[in-house]
Amino acid sequence: RVQGYFNYYGVSGNCRSLQQYAKQVERAWVKWLRKRSNKTRLTWERYAELKKRFPLPRPRIAVRFW
Repeated sequence: RVQGYFNYYGVSGNCRSLQQYAKQVERAWVKWLRKRSNKTRLTWERYAELKKRFPLPRPRIAVRFW
């Protein structure tokens, strides 16, 4: 879904919006991963390790108008 969003909205001049969307996706991912465990809470350090293993797509410009 994230990659599809970047492909659809990845036009020149929309880079800031793509970066904001990527940040919101990361926050949502952390939120839902934290809810999955009853024993330990997911920290941002542990999240960084997970992100290395399972990286999210990077925002990029797919179509340049000018």
